Amino acid sequence: MEPFGECSLPNVPRDVKKQTRHALGLAHRGFLLKRSGTKGTRFQRRFFIAHGRYLSYFKEATDSIPAGCIDLSQATAHVPDESTRLRPFEFVVVVHNGKAYHLVGNDAGDTQRWTTVISSGIAAYAGRALPADQPPPPHPTSSLAADVERCRHRGALMKTGGNHQTWHKRYGVLLSDNLSYFKKEPSKRTATGKRRGAIPLVGAYLLETVAADRPHAFAIMTRDRQYLMVAPSDKERAAWCQAILRVLGELRATVGDGRAGRN
Repeated sequence: MEPFGECSLPNVPRDVKKQTRHALGLAHRGFLLKRSGTKGTRFQRRFFIAHGRYLSYFKEATDSIPAGCIDLSQATAHVPDESTRLRPFEFVVVVHNGKAYHLVGNDAGDTQRWTTVISSGIAAYAGRALPADQPPPPHPTSSLAADVERCRHRGALMKTGGNHQTWHKRYGVLLSDNLSYFKKEPSKRTATGKRRGAIPLVGAYLLETVAADRPHAFAIMTRDRQYLMVAPSDKERAAWCQAILRVLGELRATVGDGRAGRN
C-alpha cells in the first residue's frame, strides 16, 4: 500500500511512523458527500471511516453504529470523466452487485487521498472470503485478576454508552486482545466479576482524534461499531493511542488483520 500520511503520535520511532497508516492499525476518516439513493442528484453529508477491508459511513461523526458499510473485497473505484460527473471532486465505488456509491471529497487533494486509501483496501482484500467470525468479547463476569495485573495500559476514561450520546466515567484496562472497562479502578482482589464490558481488538483500527464535543477524544473502530472514548488529558490520549497501536501491531503479526486465508 502507498503511504497516505505518517503516524502523528509523539514518541513513535521514525521507522514506524513511515509505515502506512493501515499497517499501523490507523483508520482514515472524514466527511464526504454521498448521493442519496441510486438515482438523482441529491447528496447528503456523511462521516466515513476506512478500516481495512471496510468503508463504513455514519450520519454523524460521533455515532457508534454505522448507517452502512461497504465491503471493499469485491469493489472497484474510479473517478468519472468530467462530462459524466454529478459534482466536482466526485469519485465512485461500485460493489459486487453493481450498486454504485457516488462520493464527493472536499477538494481535489481530499478526493485523491480517499481514492488512494480505498484503492489500497481493494487491492489488499480483492477476492478474499469474509473472515471467520471473531470470538465474542469476554463475558463481564469472567475472572480478570491475573490479566489486570499484567495489563498493557490502564487509566480513567470517559466512554459513550451504546448508540446514545451520553458519557460515562469508566476505568480502562488494555489487555493483549481487548480493552476492558470497569465502573471504577479494579484491584487484583476485586477484578473478578466487575468488568462492565470489553472492546475486541482483533481486526480493529484506531482513530487518533475524534470530532467529538470533548477534548482528548479518540476511538476504536471494530468490524461493526465505533467506540468513542475521552482521556483526561492530551498526554494521556497519546499514551492510550500508543499502547493500543502496539497491541494492534502484535495482533496483526500473530493472528492477522481480518483477511481470510492470511495470518
